[in-house]
Parts: sequence; C-alpha cells; structure tokens
Amino acid sequence: MYEVSQRTLLCYLKSTRYNLVVVDLDTHPLVQKRCQKHQVIYYKKHCAATLFLPETDWLLVLDADTGKVDCCSFFVEKKDVHG
Repeated sequence: MYEVSQRTLLCYLKSTRYNLVVVDLDTHPLVQKRCQKHQVIYYKKHCAATLFLPETDWLLVLDADTGKVDCCSFFVEKKDVHG
C-alpha cells in the first residue's frame, strides 16, 4: 500500500548517511514488552520512539499519517548529514 513512498524514502536515504530503522509496533519484541499498556496507536508510537532515543542523537518518526517530508536539513547539522 505504501510501496511508492517507501521506495522514495529508500532512494533519498542513499544520498545521506542516515540509518533507517523500521519498527513494527505489533511485532517488535521490545515494543511489545515495554509499550503493551498503550492500546491507542498514537501513544504506542511515542512510547516506541522513546525506546530508541537513547541510541541516537536525533530521531524522526514517519508513519502513514505523514503526508509529505520536505527538506529537514535545517533540523540537522551538516556534519551529521555528510560528515
């Protein structure tokens, strides 16, 4: 269903040094263990994001509710992108 969007994202990522982590909220073991009390997807998504924050300097969450991703380079220092 989101095949074109995902291919576009993968193409964009090839031009950067970003790491892509895809987390299925329904099957990821850590999310299942630590975020099980959240039945509303909105809260479960944010709970899952907090699990990955300690492993990175910054985090961008994309999901089906994200309509368009424009250049976000003003959020990220140049050294982090092309470094």
